[in-house]
Amino acid sequence: MIWSIWRGKLYLPSRNEALEPMSSRQLIGLGILATVSNPFWYGWWLTVAAGYLAQARTLGLSAVLVFYVGHICADYAWDTVLSVIVGGGRRWMTDGIYRALLLVCGVFFLYLGWVFLTHGISALTG
Repeated sequence: MIWSIWRGKLYLPSRNEALEPMSSRQLIGLGILATVSNPFWYGWWLTVAAGYLAQARTLGLSAVLVFYVGHICADYAWDTVLSVIVGGGRRWMTDGIYRALLLVCGVFFLYLGWVFLTHGISALTG
């Protein structure tokens, strides 16, 4: 993502690229397809989330349930914020702001990756 921004390959789609509205069923289907085709989704649940779930399990089944429900709620909240910004912000969202937002997210992902990697190595090495 950062590399694509640097090379100028990511841009905010123009207003003239409007598509026909999709039905709720189509949107849900696309959401499911995007999730199951995303290797990072599997990576998250098999690595980081598995560690969190293992920690929560020591507190009991209710802690595992709270973690899962909390995680899903956080996903919905984040996705809602993004959709409101992108959907309602076409008036103020310029190409530069869009790229800057993606750049900030990309840098944050790099930071998270570094933190997870160093914590994982630390946990393995003792």
